[in-house]
Amino acid sequence: MTKPYEISKHLVLESYRTVKANRGGAGVDQESIEAFEKNLKGNLYKLCKGNRGRSAIA
Repeated sequence: MTKPYEISKHLVLESYRTVKANRGGAGVDQESIEAFEKNLKGNLYKLCKGNRGRSAIA
């Protein structure tokens, strides 16, 4: 299946930095910024590839 859009590495990194600077809270998955940072490189990679692992829609 072809992705309908591409998410740039630059956009993902800038978004992460904005959330961190704003002391972003846990999202729908209840993962804190601290927990996200434990596997920062892997998590940012998943976001770039559009493979979020978990769906916000249950």
